[in-house]
Amino acid sequence: MAGLAFVGGCAVGLGPVGPRPEPTAALRCGGPLPAVAGQKLMVRMQDEATPELIAATRAGSLGGVILFPVDPSARASVAREVARLQDAARAAGRPPLLVATDQEGGIVERFDGPPDVAPPQIGDVDAAAREGAATGEFIGEIGVTMDLAPVLDLGLPGAAVGARTFSDEPAEVARLGGAFATGLADSGVSPVLKHFPGIGRTASNTDEQPTEISASADALAADIAPFRSAIDAGAPAVMVSNAAYPALGADSAAVLERRIVTGLLRDRLGFEGVVVSDDLLAGAIGAEATPERAAVAASAAGVDVLLYAATTVEGLDATLVRAVEAGSLDEDELRESCARIAALKYLGP
Repeated sequence: MAGLAFVGGCAVGLGPVGPRPEPTAALRCGGPLPAVAGQKLMVRMQDEATPELIAATRAGSLGGVILFPVDPSARASVAREVARLQDAARAAGRPPLLVATDQEGGIVERFDGPPDVAPPQIGDVDAAAREGAATGEFIGEIGVTMDLAPVLDLGLPGAAVGARTFSDEPAEVARLGGAFATGLADSGVSPVLKHFPGIGRTASNTDEQPTEISASADALAADIAPFRSAIDAGAPAVMVSNAAYPALGADSAAVLERRIVTGLLRDRLGFEGVVVSDDLLAGAIGAEATPERAAVAASAAGVDVLLYAATTVEGLDATLVRAVEAGSLDEDELRESCARIAALKYLGP
């Protein structure tokens, strides 16, 4: 992979990709702690900017939304609703929202459009880069600033995620997935590599149940290799999985484990960008933690964006503030997390 392009561009509403907004006075990660905590939270938006979402945006208790449209063809109406949310943030002097979706290609697409082929069908680097660029342009016109793609897991035999991956060979996943990520970044949409450190060795679905990946550390090194390659090339964001990895010292879900998020991803691999959780309401998490406990544990592990695939999850910003006051979260780390999110919002991939 030649390297990810760091460009500034996103769009609100249908139309050409435009410049990133200028930083506002409200984006002060050294400011009031509730506003800092709110930047970490991302919840579901389906087809409209509901009164609840608009109120949370105005209050500063929401940092982003993930789009799950009921009608995949409803691009224009979803774009208008995204614009309404961004207008609400702007009018209240709040930072713009991160707007995410899952546009992987194949069986996981939230909108009718590119990628035109599934990852396993992309055969060369040029095609992967074209598909990534086309995808970024397509969803950028809706107002999306972050694509939860590419999937850099290995498509090993029997893997639940297999139909969503580029290959079962680490080098090929790195090559093709990296090119797709570069295409997204070149179009102004932030790619999010997922699901670190890899879920290609299980037939279980972490959305539904607790999942343990029992492979050895040596075997898992192959799973990590595509992530390492993309991180070395400047990847802006990584999603951490909800599986447990005993061989890596993670008996709980990786997203809740500091030794995975901070120890492995940040310290050993040198990742300095934004860490995104997988769904903190998934079955793998719900079996061991409430939404509030998951927010605190994931933040303590080093996760930046706390993703909840539900339309309303109230009071989590206050939960994080109480955790700081109680000493369960480090205030400096919370503010550093806010700063990483701010850099992605204003500087782009």
